Amino acid sequence: MPEQRRRSITALSLIICLFFVGTVMPVSILAKNTSGNRKPVVAQIGERTITRQAVDYHVRQITQKRRQKPTEAETAALVDRMVEQTLFAEEARALGLDKEPEVQLLLQETVDKLLAHLYIYRHLLPKVLVSESEIAAYYQQHKSKWQQPETIRARHILLRVANEASAAEVQAVEAKALRLWQRLDAGEDFVLLAKQYSEDTGTKDKGGELGFFSRRGKVAAMAETAFALQDGEISKPVRTSVGYHILQTLERRPSGIKELKDVRGDIRARILREKRQEAARKERKLLEKKYMLLYSEPQPHNQEEATGATIP
Repeated sequence: MPEQRRRSITALSLIICLFFVGTVMPVSILAKNTSGNRKPVVAQIGERTITRQAVDYHVRQITQKRRQKPTEAETAALVDRMVEQTLFAEEARALGLDKEPEVQLLLQETVDKLLAHLYIYRHLLPKVLVSESEIAAYYQQHKSKWQQPETIRARHILLRVANEASAAEVQAVEAKALRLWQRLDAGEDFVLLAKQYSEDTGTKDKGGELGFFSRRGKVAAMAETAFALQDGEISKPVRTSVGYHILQTLERRPSGIKELKDVRGDIRARILREKRQEAARKERKLLEKKYMLLYSEPQPHNQEEATGATIP
């Protein structure tokens, strides 16, 4: 095979692989289209057409990915890209590129992969259900999975110290932190001072809110100080590698087993995944018999891997 042709086939293979690996197939295409309405034609390219249905499908894809509908200008650009792609594709057909054996093989593999996903989504997955009793039983059998450590909710004010700061600069930051602590100790509002003085951009606008965390969830000096405080108590400035923190512990949750209501979604997803994989294995066995599968050479036992690659 000439080098240039080999490169073009390799590029095509990569494009097709990237499409299927990097794209999450939306439910809209996997669900059967029950609408019998004919969509208007957006563009005509020879005997080919770009329909409003095709444009709407891509608009839904973009909306699902970005959680925001594309603007009119973006939709117009989308149509232009679809037109350009169709123009090049038509010229490729005119040159007979679609008849090349390697291209035919890749196109067939692409169609087979799409059809396999359609079959799974339309005919296999709808039969796989998870009951509340299954969720409850799984929770009871695997309670140790839901063990959680003691956590506390806290907030902080951070005054940063640069890595290259001199001793005098460090002392200046420490003195500023002490003055802030004195104001807090005198009764000033922690949230307001955090918004005004904290240099932690991720939390200052939330009044220094850190949320719940375990002893391992923060650097040692912060965690030890926060866990030693009583609820509502404010610490003196604490030094870490990034600067000085003033901490206030707000509430705590004791260690224990998470309640079923808090892990129900996770359990359902686990059971559903296991049942889908089992359903796919059984379906594969039936289809192997139906279509009389025969290997020309001995094959390693890899059905679980193949099934795992097909089932979402």
